[in-house]
Amino acid sequence: MEAERQKIVSEFEQLRQFLKEQEQPLLALLEELKKEIAKIQDEKVTQLSEEISRLSELIGEMDKKRQQPVREFLQVSLC
Repeated sequence: MEAERQKIVSEFEQLRQFLKEQEQPLLALLEELKKEIAKIQDEKVTQLSEEISRLSELIGEMDKKRQQPVREFLQVSLC
């Protein structure tokens, strides 16, 4: 019985060691992926902010043109 118990304990210890060895590279990979996702998110936020700014400028320009007298607006538009 004691020999069987030792065998089981030894096998479980080997499994624990194997899992521990597998854990570190996977955690490192997960951390790299996390950083890459954060970088991509930052880039997308920057792109969206720039696009929002550009669209806000266009809205401002259109609002100014909308407030112009029709005659002045048509003269500018036809040129």
